[in-house]
Amino acid sequence: MAAGADALGLVARMPSGPGPISDALIAELAAVVPPPVAAFLLTSETTAAAISAHVRATRPSVVQIVAHIDPLESARLAELEPHIRRVH
Repeated sequence: MAAGADALGLVARMPSGPGPISDALIAELAAVVPPPVAAFLLTSETTAAAISAHVRATRPSVVQIVAHIDPLESARLAELEPHIRRVH
């Protein structure tokens, strides 16, 4: 961030194995990322409820959904987490 980064990617558990960092560490790091730097949670969850739970557990400023999700799930996620920016 001191070098001018606009975002920090926090990779959680992926289908191919554990993420590079735990959800606990993601939450810890996301809590100290200063605006305007974005803390991206990379999640492999595919339902609105599961993504919302992941967001609530880790508190990023952006959630990046790395797997395809149904458009209805995406719309539901927007209802559940209207404050969070979403990247697909």
